[in-house]
Amino acid sequence: MQIRRVLLLFALVLGLSALVASIAPPPEEDEEAPEPEPIVATPAVQPAIAPVRLSARTYVIRRIEAGSSFSLEVRVREAGDVVIAELGLRQTADPLAPARFYLLASPPGRHAVAFVPLRGGRRVIGRLAFVEPATVTPRRPDR
Repeated sequence: MQIRRVLLLFALVLGLSALVASIAPPPEEDEEAPEPEPIVATPAVQPAIAPVRLSARTYVIRRIEAGSSFSLEVRVREAGDVVIAELGLRQTADPLAPARFYLLASPPGRHAVAFVPLRGGRRVIGRLAFVEPATVTPRRPDR
């Protein structure tokens, strides 16, 4: 008896919803909206240069043209962190997995790259010098 009542109630709800759907007006179609113009991104920086590699064994200064993008890879002999404090960057590294940074050479200036091993003190292993692009003055024909 209960099953009949449930089936009757289900049929009633289904029938009422079909009746309402047939009476209700169809949804208004919006006029065709114009297609949005495609957004073309233009790179604001110069193309990437070859990866810059540093090693914790030797102190090196790498000059990079300001405004260019580049990747920095730092290889170490023991586990620790590679820190570029002026840029607010820190990356963990070990002998099998070097620290990798993907950077934009900005702001111009010199930025120390330090290595902080798990056991031991912090030491500067190199510097990144973000320099303004060099300008070349053409030779005058009389010289």
